[in-house]
Amino acid sequence: MKAISYTCTGHSGQEKRSFGAYSVDQSVTQLFSTNIRMWEPIIEESEFTKNGILCRHIQGKKLLVVRDGTMLYSCGAICPHQGFSMENGLVFDEEITCAEHSWTFSLKTGELTYPGNGPRIPIYPIRVNDGMIEVEVPQAETSENISDEYSEF
Repeated sequence: MKAISYTCTGHSGQEKRSFGAYSVDQSVTQLFSTNIRMWEPIIEESEFTKNGILCRHIQGKKLLVVRDGTMLYSCGAICPHQGFSMENGLVFDEEITCAEHSWTFSLKTGELTYPGNGPRIPIYPIRVNDGMIEVEVPQAETSENISDEYSEF
């Protein structure tokens, strides 16, 4: 345990001093390492053609950036059915279909839409910032934070 103190000034102008204690243990380290997120630049928006798929390795994850008309999406690149990459998949109507066995997933939710119920693919926040397409992914600070699904990449 390590004691800390800090001083703040209230509305009346009086200083108030508070004391606290903290310890850095595994649960705190894990809390911070699993919740740190970072926007990663991918490509200039003007360079990304309509209905395209880009595959990128970011923060220990293999992911896709997908343009379907005017909409942008980002998802995990690996089909959970048999582990094939979906970078050569088909994109249509806000869904991506794995080229190997035709499993189809929603680009909005990651849910399997064909052939029924099953595993999902991860979905990542995506934005355009000053003309640059960026994806927000959790930082992989240690190999323990990288899911088994992507550890081979």
